[in-house]
Amino acid sequence: DVTPVRAVSLRGEMAVSSLDQNTYSAIDDGDNQGIAQNWLLAIEPEKLRLFGADLGKLSLTGKIRSIQNRFRDIDRTNVVEYNRRWDLPANSQRGEQVREFAGSYEPFRDFSLGGEFGSIKKGDYFKSNRWQFRNQLSRAKLPVYNYTIERIRKDSRLDGRSGDWLRQRGNASYRLWKFKPVFNYEGEIKKENWTDSLHTGFKFDDYTAGVEANAGSKLTAFAKLSQRRDDEYLGNDRFQSKSTAVTQNYALRLQQLKAFSASMELTHRERTFRDVKIGNKRTDLAEIQMRWTPWKRAVNANMNY
Repeated sequence: DVTPVRAVSLRGEMAVSSLDQNTYSAIDDGDNQGIAQNWLLAIEPEKLRLFGADLGKLSLTGKIRSIQNRFRDIDRTNVVEYNRRWDLPANSQRGEQVREFAGSYEPFRDFSLGGEFGSIKKGDYFKSNRWQFRNQLSRAKLPVYNYTIERIRKDSRLDGRSGDWLRQRGNASYRLWKFKPVFNYEGEIKKENWTDSLHTGFKFDDYTAGVEANAGSKLTAFAKLSQRRDDEYLGNDRFQSKSTAVTQNYALRLQQLKAFSASMELTHRERTFRDVKIGNKRTDLAEIQMRWTPWKRAVNANMNY
């Protein structure tokens, strides 16, 4: 870890592994070793100033990651859902070359803009490009929201497949006295096409609206209604409706009324399918939890139904 000047840092890491698949023979021992390395350059000034004016905060990072096919991890070195991040095939080899650039800008407190761009290449059989944009506002007395959009384009020569995956998610809320309306959205469009005209993919949009109420500091209640529409991919950028699901969710929570706490949650969901051969589905869920901890927690009693 090196900091040549203030607000600029360079971090690097290298690892070497050795795997001998036949320790009784010295034949082909020249391919036992593998090398992996990570390099990161970060530029993070505390403040941006121009002619004495405060322009906010800026952060820029660049990453390079190189792993040889022969390298073997002693433990997991990838982030959670690494394959989903790049839309990697399940049968991909270990070797890869990754380049990423990320930046974030906060013009004023509690408001930020950020983005990422990167690419991954595995040998000459797979490559994927990915970009992301996000925006967030969390200032008091103003609506709170965050939104993220991400797109991944891949090309796999192993099976002649190309893919395009667009993902979006966001939520917003606003405190009005003891009530807080909330709105959430999540959607994805995934299309995969093979050179032999085969295709697969899906599309869904999920909208949720609700309200949360606080009757004092101990009692909280909320109600939510969501609708999700799923479509199936027909190829040539065409989609067909598959199903629609409507979900109602209600909850009531009592927190630490002396030695007693309780919660109750109810969920009702109805899903209808376009294909009449598939039966419509109805789901009802209920959960009740109670906890009693009197006499300075000398007794700890729990009930769950």
